[in-house]
Amino acid sequence: LIKGITDLGINLIRMPGDVLCLGTGARSRWMSSSTTDATSGIGLLVARNKFQTAAILRLSGLPGAENRLVTNADEALAVATQFDGPVVVKPSDLDRGDGVAADLRTEAEIRAAFEAARAISANVMIEKMIPGFTHRLTVAVGNVISVRQRVPGGVTGDGTSTIAELVAKVHESARSRRWQSMRGQPQLTLDAEARELMSRDGISEDTVLQDGQFLRLRRRDNINAGGENRDLELAEVHPDNLDLAVRAAQMLRLDIAGIDLITTDITRSWREVAAGICEVNGRPQFASYRTPEIFREIINRVVGPNPHVPANLVLCRDDPAERAVVVAAVKERAPRRTVSTMEGLWRDGALLTKSFGNGYAAAIAAAGRTDTEAMTCVMSMRELLSAGSPLRRWARISIRQPGLRDEERALVPAVRAVLDATQTNARAAGPTPVSRQTKAQTS
Repeated sequence: LIKGITDLGINLIRMPGDVLCLGTGARSRWMSSSTTDATSGIGLLVARNKFQTAAILRLSGLPGAENRLVTNADEALAVATQFDGPVVVKPSDLDRGDGVAADLRTEAEIRAAFEAARAISANVMIEKMIPGFTHRLTVAVGNVISVRQRVPGGVTGDGTSTIAELVAKVHESARSRRWQSMRGQPQLTLDAEARELMSRDGISEDTVLQDGQFLRLRRRDNINAGGENRDLELAEVHPDNLDLAVRAAQMLRLDIAGIDLITTDITRSWREVAAGICEVNGRPQFASYRTPEIFREIINRVVGPNPHVPANLVLCRDDPAERAVVVAAVKERAPRRTVSTMEGLWRDGALLTKSFGNGYAAAIAAAGRTDTEAMTCVMSMRELLSAGSPLRRWARISIRQPGLRDEERALVPAVRAVLDATQTNARAAGPTPVSRQTKAQTS
């Protein structure tokens, strides 16, 4: 996230904790991981509860998964009978696939899955299984920006190889070798879980799958269960499915969200094939080979076209009286402009805050306030050389010549170098106008 902000030339202020302030003043936005200052706290609470999320989606006319909360295995069996088909058992309040078991068809499977889920959560639900693959559609400020298909651990037939041979080929892949190296165990094996899934369909490790036939060997489709994520292009996804993800995020009041849509064919509308939303993640992750592009797109959508208020930098000698002159001048010319000096923040000549340790800290304070519509930062040249430029973008830079001592004039070239480097690093910022007065000094 920080790299994306830096690459885009956006001013960044690191707030206490994990909060980042993007931009300046009234145009700035806060982000913390994949949440923003516009993320609904209620929406996050709802998204953490899968049962409540599905109910709200269904209430709004969207295809939320059909599920019921259950308190014991007998109740789970009764609900599964009502659903009349394969079911999923999962905790309603956990993520990362913890406690999830899919494609349950028998009493023994349902009872075992319930007990496993109940061991890690007091809130267990039975869900009617939606056929197909899970697709994570990531929404950012009203647009889907990425789609990833989750493929559970399994093998795809080639018409000649047995299931055992196909699993052996998986072991030979570079991805499987990395998995083995990191976790100390094979990514996919014909263990008890795999054999149980195969036996239900009357197949064994010697069975030859048809060319293109996929055999699921894991009940969960998460990466940590041996699954795989495949990035899809937006053009591969039916527009109705993209629109569905956006509306689901809007329904939960989430500006950034991961919508998990299960469907047999993502290229077809959710209205035409069996499909449903099984989960909404209010703090989605973006691990992908396209991560840099995804983060830059998210940041652009969050901050908008111009997240910076007009900001001027005034360098003068380190003298309270000199700084007071600047405050008075700004009051006369632009009374609504915020002025930062080490004595405090000023607007219309009135002091708004306590004093600061230096002009750099005062400038950061002004840039982080949402009532700053324009700002003038007053610093000495020694402060600038010591702490650096407080902002990456300046509309105007000037040096007050009166009263500068010879040793202060000698600092001008170094000051110019610091400011030039700051502007160069802000690639998206463009050139900062420098007043004629400064050019004359630095020349």
